[in-house]
Amino acid sequence: MDYITYLKKILNDEEIDLMMEEYKKKSVTSLRLNLLKCDKDKFCSVFNGLENHKYVDEAFYYDKEVFAFGKCALHNAGAYYIQDASAMMVVKLLGIEKGDKVLDLCAAPGGKSSQVASYLKETGLLVSNDVSNKRVRDLSENIERMGASNVIVMNENVEKISEYFEGYFDKVILDAPCSGQGMFRKNSLTYDDWSYEKTLRMAEVQKDLILKAYKCLKKGGIMVYSTCTFAKEENEDVIKYLLSKTKASVVNIEMKDDFSRSFLDGAVRLYPFKFKGEGHFVCLIKCNDEYEKEVKGGNKPAFRKDIEIYREFEEKFLNVKLDGLFIKMGDELHLLKEDYFNLSGWRVLRNGLHLGSIKNNRFEPNHALALYLKKENVKNCLDLRYNSREVDDYLKGLTLNTLNSKGYVLVCVEGVSLGFCKDDGRYLKNLYPKGLRVM
Repeated sequence: MDYITYLKKILNDEEIDLMMEEYKKKSVTSLRLNLLKCDKDKFCSVFNGLENHKYVDEAFYYDKEVFAFGKCALHNAGAYYIQDASAMMVVKLLGIEKGDKVLDLCAAPGGKSSQVASYLKETGLLVSNDVSNKRVRDLSENIERMGASNVIVMNENVEKISEYFEGYFDKVILDAPCSGQGMFRKNSLTYDDWSYEKTLRMAEVQKDLILKAYKCLKKGGIMVYSTCTFAKEENEDVIKYLLSKTKASVVNIEMKDDFSRSFLDGAVRLYPFKFKGEGHFVCLIKCNDEYEKEVKGGNKPAFRKDIEIYREFEEKFLNVKLDGLFIKMGDELHLLKEDYFNLSGWRVLRNGLHLGSIKNNRFEPNHALALYLKKENVKNCLDLRYNSREVDDYLKGLTLNTLNSKGYVLVCVEGVSLGFCKDDGRYLKNLYPKGLRVM
């Protein structure tokens, strides 16, 4: 079965013509501001003429031939995340509330996780997981760039997570791996790789994933199931499978004029010929089952001496006192908002906020701490324009002019934290990580 023949199963002739015409057009580019770090009014004062997303207030469409946002220093600083406009609707419709415990099960590269962290506003907990060893590194780097401190990034298999976190989370995101029809316009290889057999294979994977993801919800909790494909077998049929195996129920999503009806009441489809984006399927599911399993903390706190060494750095260079559970792994000091669950036995890439390392009774701050801090949190700050020569030099790893202030200096771009320098009175030694430098 070829792709056009398959489309006849889900679309009428007029819609198929519209879809095929859409594939000939340029993909839609959009970004979403990181509310942890970037002020919308300030951003709009720097970049004029952007079109606001219809439903996500902090998101904008842009022409990448006019705005090179992927190469801008504000991108390095985590001021925004470049993300498909329809993909943003998944977390928007889920309705994240402050204090929620959230699981993003297939999270890489981190678009939806970064949006959750932005809405949580440093409250609650986000566990972002991806099974891929390669993709999870991108996930961890993106979470770091966003400056979030209440996120634990893991590289675990779904079955282990499902068994351990049974009945634990308020919200679960399952953006399932799929055949990717919503990526055809962005990536022609995805189109060439499509087959009906692949769709059926993916559907079996998704059915297994959705059962395991659902078990992680507390009673009354909400899961969002989404894909960037239009295949009924990978969308509505997967939801119906879950409904047949559990007491789950579908939560109705209000129809809008640019949404399309699903083959399942309450769910929605976002087609690129109707919704300004690349395409998505979204369904909200309520947990009506009771999965009871106690999840305890038990992480060993860092030694008092280690915390005191950090506090000396904090008192000397910062205007803010960070509190929570300090834990140490090797030489590395991390800060968890709370002792939510025991981290031992898990493949963890990011434990809350990575503060820095302690060696020879001296604290050296990590880049993650710089990205977390705000301009007003530090005693010494160098704030640069996004298009300045100095910010280009900083991203290349070059030294900058001294501020005549001994010690650590936070470098910002348009008021958004970018990284550390160290002032020795002669020049600012560049501490931007070598692996991130722009060559």
